[in-house]
Amino acid sequence: MISVAILGAGFMGETHGLAYKSMEDVNIVGVFDTNREKGSLLAKTLQTHYWSSIEALLQDAQCDVIDICLPSFLHEEFLIQGAKYKKHIICEKPVTLSTASLKNMLAHTEEYGVHFYVGQVLRFWPQYRMARDYYTTGDFGDVISVSATRLSTHPSWASWYAKKGYSGGGLYDLHLHDIDYLRWLFGPVASVHARGIKTDRGTWNHIISSLHFSSGVEATVEGIMGMPSQYPFTMGLRITGTHGVYEYHMKTEHNLENRGDSTVSTRFYQNDKPPQELSPYEEDPYAIELRHFIDCIKADKDSPIIPPEDTLETLLVIEAIERALESGQEVFL
Repeated sequence: MISVAILGAGFMGETHGLAYKSMEDVNIVGVFDTNREKGSLLAKTLQTHYWSSIEALLQDAQCDVIDICLPSFLHEEFLIQGAKYKKHIICEKPVTLSTASLKNMLAHTEEYGVHFYVGQVLRFWPQYRMARDYYTTGDFGDVISVSATRLSTHPSWASWYAKKGYSGGGLYDLHLHDIDYLRWLFGPVASVHARGIKTDRGTWNHIISSLHFSSGVEATVEGIMGMPSQYPFTMGLRITGTHGVYEYHMKTEHNLENRGDSTVSTRFYQNDKPPQELSPYEEDPYAIELRHFIDCIKADKDSPIIPPEDTLETLLVIEAIERALESGQEVFL
């Protein structure tokens, strides 16, 4: 039995908690949040204990794992505390807001001998996994072009999202998803171009990036965190090859809270054949991701799907995109 404590009682903390509740080999030993009302409510939902003190939780809760679903700017601080208590770490993205911070986090997990897993959920999202399967089996032929889209209203549930030093804005919180996924498919990024709009709070919330991969693949990625308030959360992926085209679109109301009511289209197109309407299995991608992390902890190994060095490489690309946005110039990695 693996014992998990959830740090953060917001939407993502609840999402992770409900996923763990479905696992027979996981025991949720507590929820930590400085907001007593929210923390107590989630603890009641998950039938566990509420902790108002992280020190008390780490000393007394007897957990194997802390799952960090706190605001991004707190991740490094709480990871270091957990590592010192020999707790394995599961941390939501963005893992942190600079490579210097991430290197410090990696150093602490190595020093204290604990595993560190970052929740890059697109690597577990069924439609994105399906696209990767088509790519690795060669069904695309030579990849000609790639386009990825992610559009969201600005989060309304927390003011810290608007502050550059707290969330990193759309670039770090939203755009990062597709950058990480495309790196997983196509390998190292050689250079980036980027154009965008910067808010008066210093965050880049509208970004169009052009990625040039060392493998020769070219990709265009659009990310907007600031769509009109009634605009549905939208994401899409199109991979065009000499032998086939994969196209996925998803729209869902109120960001990702209502994934069950999503409008989804997933198709594969080939010459001289009718379009294939694809129906991936519908298991919750967050549950798939967390099941994988728990299995890795039980096997005492790092994640083969998201190794720690991959997280660092993705953040290096995000920083390169930010430099390209600021300078208007191509940035080489």
